[in-house]
Amino acid sequence: MWEMLDGDMDGFEVWMYLQCIQTNDDVELYSFIGLCRHRSAPFDNFIPLKPDAGVAFDARADAARACRQLARWVIDGKTSIGSGDPLSALPPCSAKAGAEARRSAVVVAPLH
Repeated sequence: MWEMLDGDMDGFEVWMYLQCIQTNDDVELYSFIGLCRHRSAPFDNFIPLKPDAGVAFDARADAARACRQLARWVIDGKTSIGSGDPLSALPPCSAKAGAEARRSAVVVAPLH
């Protein structure tokens, strides 16, 4: 389910889709896909945010904190944005997943 993490981070909305991953040891790990959008932009004009492949977090709060940090880096221009089409990895979510424009993905290392 999509969750709004912040409704006004310097004029941007930050959304997160939390994914729970069950391991063989019945341990729950979390990963996320995030979206960031300036509130004055069209509703389907999001910047996808995603952690490095294989990165998982022990707690939901850690995943949310990492998503917020990623959004902050993008908003402040402190991270480079690579090219790609991460929308194909997004779960269905009304207009957010229906956007047709290609977007850039932001990838960061795990937070410790």
